Amino acid sequence: MKIILKIFLMITLVLFLVSCGSGIGKNQIQQNFKTGVGDLKIIFLPNSPPNEIYPDSDFKIVASVENGLAYDLVNGRLSIVGLDDKYFQIYPLDQTFEPLMGRSFINPLGDKIFLEFNGHSQQLFQHASYYTANFLLKVIFSSHIEFSDTICLNANLYDVYDSGCQMQEKKSYHGQGGALAVTSLEQVVSPGYDASVQFRFNVQNKGNGNIKNIYLGQSKLGNKDLNCYFQGEDLLNKKIQLTPSKQETVLICTTPILQKESYETTIVFDLGYDYEVKEQKQIKLVSS
Repeated sequence: MKIILKIFLMITLVLFLVSCGSGIGKNQIQQNFKTGVGDLKIIFLPNSPPNEIYPDSDFKIVASVENGLAYDLVNGRLSIVGLDDKYFQIYPLDQTFEPLMGRSFINPLGDKIFLEFNGHSQQLFQHASYYTANFLLKVIFSSHIEFSDTICLNANLYDVYDSGCQMQEKKSYHGQGGALAVTSLEQVVSPGYDASVQFRFNVQNKGNGNIKNIYLGQSKLGNKDLNCYFQGEDLLNKKIQLTPSKQETVLICTTPILQKESYETTIVFDLGYDYEVKEQKQIKLVSS
């Protein structure tokens, strides 16, 4: 009886460990950082700068820059903009910083860096009791996003006997883990003997900052290169410049459809972009 009880307990323990291990693996598979929208976070450390500063005194401005994207950011620079040096002298006014790794399984929060600026206050104007100044902490950097999806191609749109895949003329997406996001895809098929398809991807800024430029990297349909360009740009130009009032564009890709029957394939491309984020802060000079 004791032997049977021991065997039963051992089997129960093994089943418990296996189920726990499977749960951990399942959670890891389900967690995908390259989806949704990511952004950069700028956080001022407490009392840096202080809410009130006395004339002819030293102070610190310390900012935490946190990479909330699912991709690395490079060419980072942080600048302090808008302070009048008649009241506040800041050194340095801008700093470059090292690349910051994006969010991933090994680094789920993304890299973070602290940047420190030294400040010195000047005197108030005669008879003034205080002076309040607004300034901006501006961060610029470059990053990228990766897009991939499985799609169905069908040159014979009206063939009711085709038992292959079902083509979707329009699809929507919730982002790829960056500030820049591919939000939708429209397939426009030209059927017939020389059948072809045009893919129209809507690309938008979903972050809190401004995107300056977008760059097209590699683009493939299956294992073949895909011809893509930005709407309104030259076919050979792989870059587009955005304005603060228009933070979206359309990426157009075209290719012939060589098979008569419908079939599934993958479409993959990557987009680089230059980005700017601003955080407003207030500082006050008061009479002692």
